[in-house]
Amino acid sequence: MTGAVTFEWFEGVFFLVQRGRIRIWGRRIRFIEFIRYDEARKACTSRLFGNFGDRFTFEWEVDGNDIRISFGRKGSGNAFTGKFSACGGRYSGAWKWPRGGYGVVAKRVPRT
Repeated sequence: MTGAVTFEWFEGVFFLVQRGRIRIWGRRIRFIEFIRYDEARKACTSRLFGNFGDRFTFEWEVDGNDIRISFGRKGSGNAFTGKFSACGGRYSGAWKWPRGGYGVVAKRVPRT
């Protein structure tokens, strides 16, 4: 997988927006994801929309430098588990699901 993602606060600071352009398994994928804290569930959740009509829901957990993003809800068996570097400039981990998955290494790139 190769590509780039950006994060920015949506006006009003209620949503963190992730936009991405990636290439994986021979497909070029563009997506936008809205991440928010769900007060009722006491969880950080998101909704992703992709250029192939995909609509996915995720639940995020961040504890110190550890990050886990579950497809659907926590404990789904399909999740990214990773770790931020001590300086916060990179993270690495892997998406895993039954009979599959792939590794991820990402680094912060200054805006130009």
